[in-house]
Amino acid sequence: MKLFEKKAFSLISLLLIMISSSPIEAARVNLQSTNHGNNENSSGDEKIGGVFVYKTTVQIFNNLDNQNQLTVHCKSADDDLGAHVVANNQDYEFKFRINFTGTTLYFCGLTWVGGTGLYDIFKASRDSFRCASKCVWRAHNDGIYGFKEGSNQTTADIIYKWS
Repeated sequence: MKLFEKKAFSLISLLLIMISSSPIEAARVNLQSTNHGNNENSSGDEKIGGVFVYKTTVQIFNNLDNQNQLTVHCKSADDDLGAHVVANNQDYEFKFRINFTGTTLYFCGLTWVGGTGLYDIFKASRDSFRCASKCVWRAHNDGIYGFKEGSNQTTADIIYKWS
């Protein structure tokens, strides 16, 4: 085998390993306060074969009034993360890797006593540059608000109203 073919074969093998690894890490409900700051334990990055594979975190905060609970049920074409009840002033988050083809889509059903809806929470064609490493959503009484990564979270760039 020629040197070029060996390098190409090695690169293709690495890509197949990256693609075949499970895209979803672990979903969790945070039972601490919503003041997360920059105290995360890890960057969410993993090194495979000398190459960093970045993970995206989606975080959904319950900022509803009157101690209302928010039920969150997120899915993709490959993963059903299950239903999670998020208490007031708490959050739910999950991490994943954007697929090689750039078509990753996570949609979530959000329900509370004042409304319900099914929303595209992460859509690679829209969000891979908008919030590639962290997408923050905040549920309020009038809808769910999405914020660009690095924003101060005072002005949402996406707003979904409750049905």
